[in-house]
Amino acid sequence: MQNLQKASTSHAANFRLLRAADVRPEDISAWKTLVQEAVEPNPFFEPEFVLPLSEARPEDNVHLVVVEQASRWTFCLPVVIRWGWRKMPVPVMATWLSQYTFLGTPLIAASEGPAPLLRLLQGVQHARAGLLVFEWVAANGPVSSMLRQVLSQCGSPFVQWERYERAALGRDVTCNPHLSNKRRAELGRKRRALERECGGVLKLVDRTGDPSAVDEFLELEASGWKGSEGTAIASRAADIAFFRKACSAMAEAGHLQMLALMGKRAVAMQCNFVSGNSLFGFRMCYDETLSRFSPGALLLFDAITHFYDSKAVWFDSCTAPDNELCNRLMHERQTVETLLVGGADPIGTTLVVTMRTASVLRQARGNMRNAGRLLSSRRWMHHLRVRQAGSG
Repeated sequence: MQNLQKASTSHAANFRLLRAADVRPEDISAWKTLVQEAVEPNPFFEPEFVLPLSEARPEDNVHLVVVEQASRWTFCLPVVIRWGWRKMPVPVMATWLSQYTFLGTPLIAASEGPAPLLRLLQGVQHARAGLLVFEWVAANGPVSSMLRQVLSQCGSPFVQWERYERAALGRDVTCNPHLSNKRRAELGRKRRALERECGGVLKLVDRTGDPSAVDEFLELEASGWKGSEGTAIASRAADIAFFRKACSAMAEAGHLQMLALMGKRAVAMQCNFVSGNSLFGFRMCYDETLSRFSPGALLLFDAITHFYDSKAVWFDSCTAPDNELCNRLMHERQTVETLLVGGADPIGTTLVVTMRTASVLRQARGNMRNAGRLLSSRRWMHHLRVRQAGSG
């Protein structure tokens, strides 16, 4: 409670809401300083990523929620302000996520503790009624811990809307300790077969400093199923411009990693971001005419080895929870959660109570679906056993 009392007496802390399109050079400078001082890294909320992406998505009307003290930023969170969230008719200020944003942890100055979060809540409550939505926050990090502390001690009503896990890696164990000998041998056979197909030895090459790597990545990704379905970056001219600008700016900041599994040409490529002491996956692509050799799996295996040889201590895959490849090769998990916060007024409390009920019903429906799938699976197995017994 002492930290919150100290924060509430800090009159110099200022809450600001500004459009991403209107940030000034001095704002960008303060933003970059906050990135270096953040208690928890998030490359998806760095100016080198947010600004070109918001330029490619003008319809989102992205704003930055900023807490500053004497022109020094202590908190930053890109948000959208709108009516409706997840098909629910409620007024919200929500973390800005896009198809290219895989983490929603706010940037908070490490030296400030929970004070910026308290000032944020005070500023939002005075600015508007409705819900404040923190989406996809790293649940096993210091920011989530501080957020829950502030919400509990301030009495702000909130509900955990969702929580899931995705593949990740740390450095506290040896590389791929649970990868079976059978799986290692299988990858080895596929590597040798792919080398015979490509007519040369395959090597993992860091092409971060190669200006042609970005265009090669775009071309390779567009040549596969993402291009056919229109989900490749190259499917939209605005997204191509965003990717090129973001990669250039992130590379200049030292926050880009572009890996390629190379023979006589690239058979697979992976674009990652580096922030603080952590590595974050962004996009991976491979030559799908060679899919029988599993070039994506070979690249990820080599990228994991590359991670262990680097100074990074955490590798967040930033993939979907059901990504079979990453779940098999990356044995740890990053937990991600979404919290809905209501204002300290009757409207805010009512909204949170309503959303809490909706969350319970949503979870119940999910459990029923899972139970149905399990029951169907058991019935199928029983049917199979009966058939096998009959044929015997």
